[in-house]
Amino acid sequence: MIVNTGRARPQADGTYVVPVLNARAEMRGCKVFVQTPDDRTVLVRLIAPVEGTETTPYTDWTARTTTIEEPSPMTEPEIITWTATRRLEEGDDQTFARLVAATHPDAKHITGGCIGGDAVLARLLYGLGRMVHVVLPFDRSKVDPEWQLYCTSFEEMPEGTTYRQRDERMVELGTRCIGICNRPEKHGASIYSGAWMTVRIASAQGRPTETTVLRP
Repeated sequence: MIVNTGRARPQADGTYVVPVLNARAEMRGCKVFVQTPDDRTVLVRLIAPVEGTETTPYTDWTARTTTIEEPSPMTEPEIITWTATRRLEEGDDQTFARLVAATHPDAKHITGGCIGGDAVLARLLYGLGRMVHVVLPFDRSKVDPEWQLYCTSFEEMPEGTTYRQRDERMVELGTRCIGICNRPEKHGASIYSGAWMTVRIASAQGRPTETTVLRP
């Protein structure tokens, strides 16, 4: 893909703002060489367009420095359905961060928009500039009040639908499922586990699954 850019502007947080000519959504994650105001050439990965800068023909995008060795965009981006327990303890965020870091930088991600694990995942993924799609349940009683700050797109389940139907929709959208569960599947505390339910749905639909148990 050919990406034409203007001169990159360095930001205080170490990222860049790059004007992109005739920008398209599929440019997200692309690596490009850009010129800085002091005439240096740096290699950056495009992260996301900057809101409110849509001009013709250029649009400002945030970007971060990268290397030639970093994985290139996938031919067919993986779509990961995440499901996670709401019962978190101190230190669990390190496990979440490790699992997120192990995914391909060009993968797309599906989360459920609820408090607890969903909220942690959305913040980690969005903070890395990943594409985060939220599937909101009809019942909003367990939804993260700040969910909309940490997604790039979302959809809402129809009136009267259940959490199981929300989970089925999440699995339908993904190519594989990663579950982060509080206890093992056969543990008494897992009887009503939504995370385990989603993993089972994914397995039944033939999706590859990967499960991490926080408290084995």
